[in-house]
Amino acid sequence: MRVDSDTFSRENTAPSKDPIYVVEISYNAANTDLEYHTSNALADTPSGYLVYHGTIKKISGFSQRTDPLNANSSIGSWSVEIQDNGEVFSTVLNAKLAAGYSTRGKRARVYLGYKGMAWADYRLVGTQVIDGIDVDDVVFTVSCADIQRSTRKTIFDL
Repeated sequence: MRVDSDTFSRENTAPSKDPIYVVEISYNAANTDLEYHTSNALADTPSGYLVYHGTIKKISGFSQRTDPLNANSSIGSWSVEIQDNGEVFSTVLNAKLAAGYSTRGKRARVYLGYKGMAWADYRLVGTQVIDGIDVDDVVFTVSCADIQRSTRKTIFDL
């Protein structure tokens, strides 16, 4: 069962909301080489990491499916569009690739908060693995998939 902080609960049930999203991208399997992208320059984030404020253009595709007969579920997939302001994100991404680090198959998380909230009050709303990154001019689309997709195996061929 999810337990929200009092601050998050109050803001999340307010009649007028101004949500702030933070996306965490990992570059290694240990999830220690992280960077954060925010939807708002006022977003709070953990200290000690590379942060790109105001770069999230859009998050889309959150879904969930349950199959009680087969005792499984899927969170589906989601994607985030990241604006590459001043080519900072692409420069870091290329440097990571040149050093042998890739985002494919690494963890991505989405956090939800509201203006004025401390990072400790933000709520983790999704964790998936990065399936790929596409670029269109200065917008990077990071596609993510449910971790269960990578662990499913075909048992029978019909």
